[in-house]
Formats: sequence, C-alpha cells, structure tokens
Amino acid sequence: MTNRLALLESLIEACRTIATKLDPLEATSAIVAQTIKVLEADRATIFTLDKFTNELILVVAEGARNIRVPVGKGIAGSVASTGEITNIKDAYNDSSFDPSNDRETGYTTKTILCCPIKDQNDDIVG
Repeated sequence: MTNRLALLESLIEACRTIATKLDPLEATSAIVAQTIKVLEADRATIFTLDKFTNELILVVAEGARNIRVPVGKGIAGSVASTGEITNIKDAYNDSSFDPSNDRETGYTTKTILCCPIKDQNDDIVG
C-alpha cells in the first residue's frame, strides 16, 4: 500500500508540474521529465507523426536528438503503425530493435516501453 500511495503522489506531482506549462514545447519537456521520474527510467522520448513523410520525428528527448523513424520500422515505427503498446524487457534480444542510435550516442538501451500518442479522434499522432 505504501508503494501505491507513493506512486499516486508522484503522479499528482507530475500532473501539477505539467499543468503549469503554457508553452507546448515546455509542456512536452515537462512530460518527458516527469515520465522519467514516475517510471524511474533512464530516458524518455516523444516523437510526432509527420503524415507527409510517414515518419516519426523526435520532438523531445533525454539524451537523443535528430532521430527520424519510418512508420513500420523498428519498435517506435511498429507502434505508430499498429497502435499497440509494446513492452520489451531486453532490447538487444528483440529482432525489431534497431541499435543504430545507440551506436551513434554510446548509450545502451536495455528496456523499452513504447505506446502511441493519439488525438481526440483516436488517430495516432506520435
């Protein structure tokens, strides 16, 4: 029960922090920062879907930049294509994981939780 209460308090604090941001870029940065805190993650990333190029484009991230992912390719691209949440416990043992960004940054991805961002019409936008 104590862990559950701590999680709820953390979620409330995250919501308060995000709600104070009026600028969309500040809000998305706050979402990333609070997601890292709540999930106790190393990193978090938000991609938006460019419907003209059919690519996910990195908007906000901790420790990454200039990433574009074709819809249907890799884990994020697959989630953008299917709309299904994906939870991978060992990235390097998953055939859909693309380690090229790790090679460029020197970071080693261990686990991945990836979910689609949908708009009010339930269309995938990120």
